[in-house]
Amino acid sequence: MSAFLLAYNGHTPTEAWASKVACFAAMVAALYPTSCDVCAADLISTIHYLAAVILFGILTYFYLGPFRKNTKGQVSKKGRRAKIYFICGWIIVACILTIGITKLAITEQARNSLYITYWGESLALWTFGIAWIVAGKIISPLVNDEEKLMIKLIAK
Repeated sequence: MSAFLLAYNGHTPTEAWASKVACFAAMVAALYPTSCDVCAADLISTIHYLAAVILFGILTYFYLGPFRKNTKGQVSKKGRRAKIYFICGWIIVACILTIGITKLAITEQARNSLYITYWGESLALWTFGIAWIVAGKIISPLVNDEEKLMIKLIAK
C-alpha cells in the first residue's frame, strides 16, 4: 500500500503531497502494532492509531474529493465510478469512527476480544483496494470507450 501511495502523484501538488504523507503513515502503521490480548495499550499502539487515522483520513480525502471531482454528476460509466468512490470514502469514515468510538466506549479487553481494530482496518484496507482498482480503470463496465482508447494510447 505504501508503495502505491509513493508512486501516486495525483493531478495537483496537493494530491502529490497528500499521497506521500499517506505513504509515510502506512509505513508507520505497519511498523508500530496495536495492542493485543496479552499486551496493554501503550505508546506504540497509540502511534499506530494516529498513523492509521492519518492514512485513512487522506484516503477518504482522495475518494470524496479529487477522485470524484471529474466523475460526480455524470450518468455514464464515470458516474458509476463516482458512486463507488463515494461509498468507499464513507465506509472508511465509518471504520475510523467505529474504532475510535469503541476505543472510548468499551473496555480494551472487550475491544480486543471482538477484534474491532482488526476488522475495521481490514475493511478499510479492502475498500482502499477496491477504489484503487476502480481508479485504475481496469474494470470494463466502469470505463468509457474514449477512456479505453486513451489508456491504449498511453500504453504504447
